Amino acid sequence: PLFSVIIPVYNVEKYLDRCVQSVLTQPFKDLEAILVDDGSTDSSGKKCDVWAAQDSRVQVIHQQNGGLGQARNAGLRAATGKWILFLDSDDCWADNGLQLIAEKIKLWPEEKLFVTKWLTFSQQSECVPNASGLSEYFTEGPKTFSTIIETIQAYEKLFGWAIWKLVIHRSLICDTPLLFLPNVRNGEDLYWGVHLFCRCRNLCFLNVYLCCYRVQNTGTLSELSAANALNWMTSIFQTASVLASEKIPEEQAVQSWLAEKYVFYMILAAKKEQKEAWKEQWP
Repeated sequence: PLFSVIIPVYNVEKYLDRCVQSVLTQPFKDLEAILVDDGSTDSSGKKCDVWAAQDSRVQVIHQQNGGLGQARNAGLRAATGKWILFLDSDDCWADNGLQLIAEKIKLWPEEKLFVTKWLTFSQQSECVPNASGLSEYFTEGPKTFSTIIETIQAYEKLFGWAIWKLVIHRSLICDTPLLFLPNVRNGEDLYWGVHLFCRCRNLCFLNVYLCCYRVQNTGTLSELSAANALNWMTSIFQTASVLASEKIPEEQAVQSWLAEKYVFYMILAAKKEQKEAWKEQWP
């Protein structure tokens, strides 16, 4: 297939059908969908098997719960497409987004890392363009950044940090495998994204909406309670420690950037109304 989309699945029985259907009903058909059931305890795993029985482009992997990073790793090992995409199982794709991406790839055949726009929706609303101010900075086409940290900061400023906005040539992450850190359950994108941008400082921005991102989903990691902020701090510290042991290029600049993330979550955890929860959680 031209595209492989990796979809980690964990206890999303309410959302999974819409997610998978949005992929399989794309007018562009040359794709495979890899559903990684990460030890779901609801009907999500069975739903994955139903989709696989209905469409030969669907591959299902069942595994013990290991978190989002481990599920993505399983999907990466199984992916056979020339281009790799990620999709969270409570989100979905916009109509015809993949066809538009395929057309854009032909315009820039030398590029290996494309970045898409996205939409947001909730239980009360349909998909709409996000209000992140991209139009002020966004120019379609390739851009080469002079340093890794410049690439990281530009991507973060324009797109946040989630990797489901990326369309990645398999040579960047599969030929020499790039895997997510095990046992990091908050900010698992950070380590992986830093290494991705170490391998490629070219970003090709596309004026294409692909992912519809579900907001205000109760129970997600975006709920910034004191305890959750502390979990983020732990994950950022783990990420920084591993990167230090690997002696990546521009290590000091990257570690300084991670330190800013750490302080951000420390401040959230230390809000006055959350201090007692922070003290109870702090080892």
